[in-house]
Amino acid sequence: MRNFKKYLVVLVVGGGLALLVALPIFAQPSTLLGTVNLPSNGCSVAGTFDGTYFMTTQTNCASSTLLIYQPPVGGSGNATLVATKSVVDGGGNPVIISALAWDPTATRCGAPKNSDSESR
Repeated sequence: MRNFKKYLVVLVVGGGLALLVALPIFAQPSTLLGTVNLPSNGCSVAGTFDGTYFMTTQTNCASSTLLIYQPPVGGSGNATLVATKSVVDGGGNPVIISALAWDPTATRCGAPKNSDSESR
């Protein structure tokens, strides 16, 4: 019986530790995870983070080019430009945007055009 209790304790403690290691850990909203350095993009406030990449507009107040950066490993330091993407409408025409937000339910960016309609 004594060995059984010893093995039971080992199983419970070991199983609990395995759960702690296997479960993903998330930061609370508004928690600073690091400071990422990006090139200045002028006066634009367009910027969003999808959990992997930081996206912003090209270097002016409004643009039809999205710049996609990968934050550094560890969360602090210089970001690396990994891709650019043209923002276009359904007809393939450039769309100028000046704000940007990540929509996790649609898994894509949303941005207002220079009018009141939305471009995705």
